[in-house]
Amino acid sequence: MVGRATVSLGRTVHEIIVAIVLINMRESPVLGIVGASGIGFVLNEAIPGLEWARVGLILVVILGVVALSELSSAWIRGRLT
Repeated sequence: MVGRATVSLGRTVHEIIVAIVLINMRESPVLGIVGASGIGFVLNEAIPGLEWARVGLILVVILGVVALSELSSAWIRGRLT
């Protein structure tokens, strides 16, 4: 019985950590736009300057990082189950 509880707790802790990391990656551009620095801050400065090539590159980087984190998270979850 203890073995099942340990495995269940281990999966729960892992899922919480993954959720926190993914939420932070997705929300960091938003936080930067409202003034907390980071990639969102850079994006917020490029938009008023009409630097559309820079805006596009920043958005591609954000999407790439989120996609890479999703893929790596799915791969790690697959290896753990």
